[in-house]
Amino acid sequence: DEFYSKAEYWQGRIGIDGVQGDGFDPDAVITIGVVGYSITKPGYYEFNYDDPAIRCYVFSKINKIAYELDYCPGGKAALNITRFDTIQGYISGQFNFVACNKEKTSYIIVTEGRFDFKYK
Repeated sequence: DEFYSKAEYWQGRIGIDGVQGDGFDPDAVITIGVVGYSITKPGYYEFNYDDPAIRCYVFSKINKIAYELDYCPGGKAALNITRFDTIQGYISGQFNFVACNKEKTSYIIVTEGRFDFKYK
C-alpha cells in the first residue's frame, strides 16, 4: 500500500493527515491536530488524553474501528518539532500517541510518525 500525507500550519496551529492506500478509498486514516496551543518554535510537546488542545484520530477501514485519543483515559500524545523554518515555511518532526475505540475494548499505538512539509 502507498501512504499519502499532508500537513498544514497556520498561526500556531498544526494539522497532519496521513492516508494508507488509495487516496480516494483509503485503508486507514491518521489525523493529528493541535489547535488549542500555539506552536511557534521547535520543541517537544506532550499532551494528555483530556487536553482539548490536541486531536488524534485513526480510522481503520479494514476493521471499521475509529480510535481517538480522548476515548483513552491515561492515553498520551507527543509531538516533537525538530525543524521550524518560518522564513522558508518548513516544519518537520515526529509524533506518537495511544488511542482507544469508543467502547474502550480496543486500542492502537501509533509510533514513529514523521512529517516534513512546506507550509507556505
